[in-house]
This record gives sequence, C-alpha cells and structure tokens, in this order.
Amino acid sequence: MRPDPCRTELDPYMRPTPTHRDEFPDFGIVFEHALDAVVAMDSTGMITAWNSSAADLFGWSADEAIGRILGDLIVPPGLRDAHSNGLARYLETGEGPVLNKRIEISAVRRDGDEFPIELSVVPVRRDGKPWFIGFIRSREREVEAERTREDRTRLAETLASIAEAQLAGLSTQDFVRLCLKRICEATGWAAGHLYEVDNVDRPREMVPSDIWHFAAPKLEPMRQISHDHRFAFGVGLPGQVWQSGEMQMIEDIESTTTFLRREPFLAAGIHKAFAFPVRDSSQIVGVAEFFGLEGARSDPQMQLFVKTIASHVSLAILRNREAEIEQVRLRETKHRISNSFAVLASIFRQCADSAEDVAGLQSSFEPRLQAMAHAHSLRNASGQNLPDLERAVVQALAIIPDQSAVTISGPHIPLGENMIDPMTLILGELVTNSLKHGAWKDRSGRLSVEWSLPDDGEQARLV
Repeated sequence: MRPDPCRTELDPYMRPTPTHRDEFPDFGIVFEHALDAVVAMDSTGMITAWNSSAADLFGWSADEAIGRILGDLIVPPGLRDAHSNGLARYLETGEGPVLNKRIEISAVRRDGDEFPIELSVVPVRRDGKPWFIGFIRSREREVEAERTREDRTRLAETLASIAEAQLAGLSTQDFVRLCLKRICEATGWAAGHLYEVDNVDRPREMVPSDIWHFAAPKLEPMRQISHDHRFAFGVGLPGQVWQSGEMQMIEDIESTTTFLRREPFLAAGIHKAFAFPVRDSSQIVGVAEFFGLEGARSDPQMQLFVKTIASHVSLAILRNREAEIEQVRLRETKHRISNSFAVLASIFRQCADSAEDVAGLQSSFEPRLQAMAHAHSLRNASGQNLPDLERAVVQALAIIPDQSAVTISGPHIPLGENMIDPMTLILGELVTNSLKHGAWKDRSGRLSVEWSLPDDGEQARLV
C-alpha cells in the first residue's frame, strides 16, 4: 500500500512538541515566507507558531518564542491586563472586539522598544479548542511619515503666526514671549525662557530676563530659580550654547551634571531641556531655552524641527528689534522737530519784541536760527552716539573769521540728549556777542574757550 502523502505531511503536525513549521503544514511555505509577521496562540495564551518575519520584527527566534506566553513576550506592559481580560472574555462568551478586523496598537521588541503595529487576529478551532492566528505589520514608517507631515504643517503654522505677529507691531519683549509660546505649543514642551547678554558691546555673562512662557501655572517657580542664576561663557546650558553657537539638547537633566539648575528643576517635574542662540546679525545676544516634562518628545525629527524654526525665530526677533528701534527713532525725530519749532517760535517772538525794524530782527534772529541748525547737524553727525561738548564748541566757533585766533581745551564731556539744543543756543549766543560786542569788533581779538570738571564730577564749568 502506498503511503498517504497527506498523512505523511500531517505526521509532524501531530507531534506533541510543536515547532514554528509544524503547526500549520497545509500552508507551511506561505507561513514561513510571509512578509508580515504571523504568530499563533492557543487558548492559554501560549505561542504555538512564529514565522521568520516575526523573528525579524520582534528579535526573538522561533525556538525562543514558541512555548512562551504571548502577553509576556510582545505585549507592552500597559496593555497586558487588557490582553488577558480580552482572551478570558472570548473564552467565556465567544466574542472579541478586536477579532477579524485590523486595529492599530503597540507592541514591544526584545530590547524593550515599543513601536506601532497593525494587527489582525483570526480565531480558528483545533480539536474543538479555540486558537488565534495574528498577522502583524509594523507601522513605524507610516507613523514617521505622518509625523513628518504633521511637523511640516506645525512648522508652517508656527512661522506664519510669527510673521503675523511681526506685522502687529508688538514690542520686542511681547514678540519674544509669543515666539516662546508658539514653540512650546508646536513641540509640546512645558516652558520657555530667554537669557540675554548683560552688555551687547562688551558681554560678560548671560543674565535671566523676565520673558517666560509656561504651559501650566505650577511651573512658575522656575522663574525665581533662573532669576538667581547668571552664566558665564561656556558655563551651564545658556553658556554652552553661547560658546558653541549651536542648539544644545539635554535628554536627561538628572544625569547632566553641567546643568546647574538640576535639582530644583527636577523637583518642578522638568526632565529635558534644549536651547538655541538668538543672534543680532553675527553676534549672539541671547539664548532661548525650553524645558520638557518626562516623556517630552526629543527625537531627531523634533530636533530638526527646532533647528529649522530657531533660525527663523532668531531672524524674526532681530527684524522686530530693528523695527522697534526705527519706531523709537521716528518718534524721537518727530519730538525733536516739534521742540525745535517751539524754540524757534519763542526766539522769534523775543527777537521781534526787541527789534526796532526788520533789519534788527534779521540780525538778531539769524544767528539763533543758525545755532538751531548746528544742533540739528550735531544730532545727524553723531548717529546713535551722543555728541560731546568739544564738537558743539567747534561747530559754534566755525562762524569766527580767523580760526587761528581761537583756542579750545577741556576733557571729553558727552552731551545728554536734552542738553544739545540749550548748549548749542548758549554757545551760539556767546559767539555772536563776542563778534558784536567783544574784542572781535576790530578783528584783532583772540578767543579762548575752556571747560573743566571739578573733582566730584557733578557739574562742568565752561569759561
């Protein structure tokens, strides 16, 4: 009698100790070479079949996996109770909410890494007992692609809101505060703060500002903690970013001894930090730092997102600051012009009251008008720097015909903004009187102008 090929094929199936090939000999080749992981489990939750794709996906070989409890091997700890309860409910009622459908859930690899999967479970019966065959596919690429799309959308939305805020004419402080808020919202981090250099021209350390954003009021103590910390170049997170000029990420504050606010921040629930430089042209003028609770996202994709937005935010802060400075200049110019006209009107009235005729008015008013013009040119020539007394004296003396007969001497004394107009008018009046009534009447006189500061430095003396 010829041997029955089906019986021969089924002999291994009947062996008491199963292997990953033995359990389903009728589709053994398909089972073994399926691109998706295929796992079988009996009614006790024990793994009875495990193909090569399952071995690749989870890191357990078939020999290691078969005979183990599936819930202990690949189900995340947080889902094991639900897995056990679902199995018990099916055995009792014959109903299972996850059977015969595709669901998205998490699984865990041998190294403990939890990752997203698509799972479909088909119930079968063997010898009158329920068995379960699971088809498992990793969703990591899909989730990564979806996260990339979401990050790009958040980036575009964040940059758009920052650009919109620029047009709103916010102060630099309010604008920076809004930027901190938008970054925290986009990344899911809990708090943001700006450190600033103590002196833009000669920076020595990073000092805390009052510009913060908190996702929750309970984080407010971080403000006082940071208020007590200043950082030199290369020291602490702000100092390290200042030194490197690059974004810095701290994945675990507890194990980072260079994070000097470690203990109080851990007590506040903060576990992660990152920071990036804020530049004024080529110079770093501040460091924006952000803090995350345990579990805050810090993957490479998120870091790339932050690096991208950091460059835009830094540029936006610079432009907003420049626009704010320009607005201040415009207001100052308007104020100066208004004051100048008021002064000229007052001078004209005084000259008109004392003048006997038009010629007298002209000779009286023109020198004073010229002095006001000198004051205006002093401001324009000085730019952002206030002019000093010597420059004002030299300009006032420029109308004297013989400059060789003029001597000036004195220390450097800067003129305050509110001193330019009155000092220019006083000097112009003195020079005009010297020309009209002094030794210059016969063109043979000499003029010496001296100024000094007393030892206490409180008041200057002009002679």
